[in-house]
Amino acid sequence: MYSDVLHTVSRSPLVSPDTIIVIEYPVEIGSLPHCPEGTGMVGVRNRRYGRTVLGVYIYKPTGKLDGATSRPEEFVLGAGKKGRKGKKRKGDENKA
Repeated sequence: MYSDVLHTVSRSPLVSPDTIIVIEYPVEIGSLPHCPEGTGMVGVRNRRYGRTVLGVYIYKPTGKLDGATSRPEEFVLGAGKKGRKGKKRKGDENKA
């Protein structure tokens, strides 16, 4: 499902090089890919907020955006399960 969303967004006439794209998705599906194949998108952030995850991508990055460095380590299954500053959130100990 989200693969279709990523491909549809990347083909939109509203998207051009260096466009920042934010995808909201549930933590239950795991993690979206860092560089979704065939989209021209590169993941720069993937952050969890409770049961919601925000994946931030740049479409065909040119390098002109300051601070928009690729962080593939954030796009791995299970990344971001801890709260801020590495502290476990209440209830995380029950999740495997």
